[in-house]
Amino acid sequence: MEHRAVMRRTQNRLAPGRQTRVEWRADRPVLVQPNGTVPLNESAAAILELCDGTRTQDEVIAEFLAQPGRAELAEDVRDFIAAALQRGWIATT
Repeated sequence: MEHRAVMRRTQNRLAPGRQTRVEWRADRPVLVQPNGTVPLNESAAAILELCDGTRTQDEVIAEFLAQPGRAELAEDVRDFIAAALQRGWIATT
């Protein structure tokens, strides 16, 4: 009997960027980072909060889009995640 090693590919999970967090101030979400804060809309805050290190990009998108009225936002969510990764607001683990 032949034995083959099977490599299991782990999927990258999205986590908060280094020294970043979402806070709600005066009922408005902001991204807090070492060089200041960035105002967020509620959708951006919801996406960033889903990036907690337990979900892949596809899982974040699916969970966000599962909420009523969000199904048509798939491309916008992908674009936002790409921009957030580039800016260091989120990172892959």
